[in-house]
Amino acid sequence: MSADPIDEIDICASYSRRDTARVVPILDALKSRGVKVWFDKNIPGGALWEETITRHMRKAKAVVFFASRESLASDRCFDEVSAARTLKRPIIPVLVDQLRMPDDLPDRLVLTLQTRNTVDAFPGADGDPVDAIMHALASFGVRGEPKIAGAPTPPPPRPAVAAPPARKRRPLLLVGIAAGVVLAAAVGVLAMTGTFGGGLSSAKLDIPADKWCTASAPALLANAEAQIGIERLKTMAEQGDRDAQTLHCLSANKACSGGGNPQTLSAAYASCEAAGAKGSWRAVFNQGWLKQRGCGVALDGKGAAQAVMRAAEGGCAIAQFYLGTLYEDGELIDYDQGLSIKWLTEAANQNYPPAMNRLGAAYALGRGVPEDDARGTDYYRRAADLGDARAMLNYARALEMGSGTEKNTGAAIAYYRRAAAQSDDAEIRQLALDSLKRLGVSP
Repeated sequence: MSADPIDEIDICASYSRRDTARVVPILDALKSRGVKVWFDKNIPGGALWEETITRHMRKAKAVVFFASRESLASDRCFDEVSAARTLKRPIIPVLVDQLRMPDDLPDRLVLTLQTRNTVDAFPGADGDPVDAIMHALASFGVRGEPKIAGAPTPPPPRPAVAAPPARKRRPLLLVGIAAGVVLAAAVGVLAMTGTFGGGLSSAKLDIPADKWCTASAPALLANAEAQIGIERLKTMAEQGDRDAQTLHCLSANKACSGGGNPQTLSAAYASCEAAGAKGSWRAVFNQGWLKQRGCGVALDGKGAAQAVMRAAEGGCAIAQFYLGTLYEDGELIDYDQGLSIKWLTEAANQNYPPAMNRLGAAYALGRGVPEDDARGTDYYRRAADLGDARAMLNYARALEMGSGTEKNTGAAIAYYRRAAAQSDDAEIRQLALDSLKRLGVSP
């Protein structure tokens, strides 16, 4: 990455998770006007909440606080507003409930919010709240762009995103999908520009059944290459072997992300369809992944969502996890926090570490489930012990702070060190190293 995305933030948003269905359409409409929006939906799955929000808030030009009966009672929202005040960031209160200001403010927020002009965004309010927010932002140097015809106009109904924006390839939906989940792009395990090509072997491919939907694409490809060689895999795929066709399908991921040859991408996608028709749920999931990005097949958001859902319903853990993130973000399908938790739980029940880590964050933040630090920390621990570096970082912080578990600085240091040593993600490594430095110990 050449540019730090944190440098491109106009506003940070603070709101109660119970108001998500009312808030997200407003934020989407602001984005359609050219406002660079950051909010906690963008927090990588299970990332350190306080550090992440404060780090981004420092870069923002203003903070938009969505005031409701829920957010005014939320300790986390209070902490966010307090952080904004400490950092001297302008705060724009947007009323998503019909509140009396300052009469309905709790004592702890009166001094911070009572003198600020508010924007009405509750049902039945006059005017367009997005126009009002844009007007308020202009005084802080946030200009955005002219309103785009057809852009969403909040409040609800909630938007259903039928397809991703019409560009040839999309970036990864969630930065926080842990290293080694779906992108082969970040791992150069095979020296290929499109699909197969390489060594020779006559051995038979042997990959345990439970690995097909839990191992990363790079790991599966590297395993197969070590076992029998790429040339043998190519021959097996051409002869109709389902597992070899699935691997040929997965080889498109790296080429997709790196701008591979369209012809080889199309051939790899054809293998996805062939293997999927023979019962490979991993290949069905990858059809969705490729359709979402327009790699080897036409860009098709609706078809992508359908493929991911089919694979999830077939019991494929990586598809269940991915479907959970789609529901949480309102990407390709309607936002639904309950269904997000359902599918994340399905994947976690199959011991899929990224899903466990994401559920840990959900319980720690009270996002879609009752806030429960102990349960969240247990999910972090389980994912960390299965090798998930982001979960190691989160579990270390829980141990350091005594959140949901007994405080244990020694154990926290051990997990910070593991995260720093084992992660391929530069951000995770740096956060782990910074934590060790803060505790006065060596990596």
